[in-house]
Amino acid sequence: MSKKTLGIVVAVLGIIVLAVSLLADTFGIGTGRGVGLKQIVGMAAGTLLTIVGIYYAAKG
Repeated sequence: MSKKTLGIVVAVLGIIVLAVSLLADTFGIGTGRGVGLKQIVGMAAGTLLTIVGIYYAAKG
């Protein structure tokens, strides 16, 4: 698998993690009391994965 393909896969995974974290309460998997710690960690991880994925896709 090339670095470009791997970067795209990682970026898409990051976007999915970010979206699920943001919409956790809507999906019924959050606490429903605002943004919790797990959602913040998920958003940070999703953002980081997206940035790293875009970097590798652009570089590869």
